[in-house]
Amino acid sequence: MVAALILSTGIIKAARGAFASPVPHPDRTVLIYLDGNGINGKFSRTRSDTLLDLASIWSKSKLVEGLTPFSWGPGNLLLQNRDMAVATARVGPDFFTTLDVKPSLGRTFSANDMQTCRDCVVLSYPVWQHEFHGDPRLVGRAIELNGTSRTVIGVLPANFRLISSGVAVWGLIDPSVLFTNFQRRVGAVAQLQGAATAASLQSDLSDKTESAGYVHPSSQLTVTTVADHLHHNLWNTIWFVLFATACALFVVALRRSISGFGHVPQGLGGRAIWFGFLAIKSVLLLSIVALCSWCIVHWISTWVMGSTYPLADEYSIWLFLPLAIITLSWSIRDQQSRCRTCLRRLELPVEIGRTGSVLLNWAGTEMVCSEGHGVLYVPESGANSLDQNRWNRLDESWSNLFGRN
Repeated sequence: MVAALILSTGIIKAARGAFASPVPHPDRTVLIYLDGNGINGKFSRTRSDTLLDLASIWSKSKLVEGLTPFSWGPGNLLLQNRDMAVATARVGPDFFTTLDVKPSLGRTFSANDMQTCRDCVVLSYPVWQHEFHGDPRLVGRAIELNGTSRTVIGVLPANFRLISSGVAVWGLIDPSVLFTNFQRRVGAVAQLQGAATAASLQSDLSDKTESAGYVHPSSQLTVTTVADHLHHNLWNTIWFVLFATACALFVVALRRSISGFGHVPQGLGGRAIWFGFLAIKSVLLLSIVALCSWCIVHWISTWVMGSTYPLADEYSIWLFLPLAIITLSWSIRDQQSRCRTCLRRLELPVEIGRTGSVLLNWAGTEMVCSEGHGVLYVPESGANSLDQNRWNRLDESWSNLFGRN
């Protein structure tokens, strides 16, 4: 059932696309942006004419070519039955040419569009697929974005996600329209030339920026390749997952400190095998839960909103946390119900004693290993300090009962 759900919802395809490069040359394609340090930097704003001026200054560097600015933020897309909040981006006309991204339908921007088609937009694949039902006739038609009519000229590839994974509509930066945006949402893309590196380009552009009189005391110019940007996002995700796992382990350990973890094998070798099996099983289960949490949140976001919500990654972590607690609790409970010798699941549960008795007449459940290695007694109340889990090893006198030689 789980496999059918994964295949039907396209989780595997979504996960594969999430870790694939959105551009053909991720090691030579760079992102240039102002990285805010501290609260002031995060909330500082940049005017669109300043951004265009900076892009003009940066484009004079001999270390790059095709430098094109971008600015992204929230927007509103009018559909037939409702308004949909989406992330939108304004870019220079050479943006997709610099990235060498080919459209899956129609075309992307060209230099002539600044004079002939300033209201043209390009849609992301998810919003075209889910909100416009993948209609190829949409190219050339008008949609309403932020209360203004826009002409759709193309649809981007399904795996393209850059700057922000939730950008659903891409338009042109109009020099005649002045706007401001947070510094962390503006920047430029470019292609490295020759032996240039992201570090050398960052130093060169910083010098050019300061020489032109632009000083950002609360921010610093940052240049990173798309490959490093993807690796950084991947490591952030891994650290978030590890943090959520640690929180889940703390909750499970706190819960188990009351009821106890049960009887474990004696001896260093037996305990190493016992806890090694528990660790491997838990890691595999948590990996599956983490992947499913991420994919489910992204799929729901795409299905409901037509695009990937910008905070979908953070929301998937919050979904992963309770699922991790449930998974670890089940893993420990499953481990407690296994043979201390062969790690097989114990069978034939039999209730013994009298229900509700906690003093003289013990009450609980006994389970036996199918190979005859032993019998586990589990008390009715896990919090009963007078009656604990007991593992009774069976000697060779029991071998005939289990068909062993």
